[in-house]
Amino acid sequence: MGLYSDLQKDLKNAFETDLLDTYIEIVVTEFGEPVYDPVSGTPVTPEINYTVKCIRLENIIGEVVDKSTTQDFAEYIILDEDKISSTIQEFKIDQRITDNNEEYRVSGIDVDPAKATHTLNCRRWA
Repeated sequence: MGLYSDLQKDLKNAFETDLLDTYIEIVVTEFGEPVYDPVSGTPVTPEINYTVKCIRLENIIGEVVDKSTTQDFAEYIILDEDKISSTIQEFKIDQRITDNNEEYRVSGIDVDPAKATHTLNCRRWA
C-alpha cells in the first residue's frame, strides 16, 4: 500500500471510531453558470448540492476576539475518500457550506502533501 491509501485507511478508522462524535455531514453547494429562464425572463444560477462527511474544528467557530466581537470562521477537514464518494469534482473558493442551518463561504482550501485530506477555511455567509 502507498502513503495515500495508508493515510486514508488510518484516518477513516480514526474518524469512525475515536472521532465519531465530531464526524458530521455538511452540504457543499456549487454554483453553475447562469442560465436564461424564459418564464421569468432573467438569468438563473443553478445550484448543485453535495453531502460530504467531515470533521469541524470547533475552536474557531464563534471564538471570542474581545468582549464584543466574535470571529465567524469555521474549518472543515475532509478525507479525500469522502470527497470522491460525494461525487464533487473539487472544492473551490466561494462554494457555500451548510452546517446545521449555518451557512459559510469557502475562503481558503488547503490540501496536505499526500492529497489525503482537504481543509476548507470558511467564513460565515454574508
